[in-house]
Amino acid sequence: MIIVDTSVVAKLFFPETGSESAKKLLLTNPLGAPDLLLYEFSNILAYRTYLSLEDKKFFLKELHQLQLELFVLPQPGFDRVVELCQEFHITAYDASFVALAERLKLELITADLKLVRQVKRLSFVHALN
Repeated sequence: MIIVDTSVVAKLFFPETGSESAKKLLLTNPLGAPDLLLYEFSNILAYRTYLSLEDKKFFLKELHQLQLELFVLPQPGFDRVVELCQEFHITAYDASFVALAERLKLELITADLKLVRQVKRLSFVHALN
């Protein structure tokens, strides 16, 4: 299993740099993410005003078709989120993906190059290729 963040998942639905890599990763691997991904992805859809409501609902349905296991962080996970925020000066949103990958001893793949730079000491966080 690979932990992915919302920046990777969004590339599956919105063609941009890295979309082909994201598609290959997302469609050929078992994936995991904190349930926050659903909220972040829904927020992306909300701000894409050029999409119809039907398109947005279709994208959500397609998201649920991915082989994506969603996790809820337990209380100790949130303690770690706060630690990561303070240590690396990252958002709690980003830290939740990092904390989950760390807790499960899995790789985190992100298209957020700023995040990769900020947590470069963490060997399990990688940029989408």
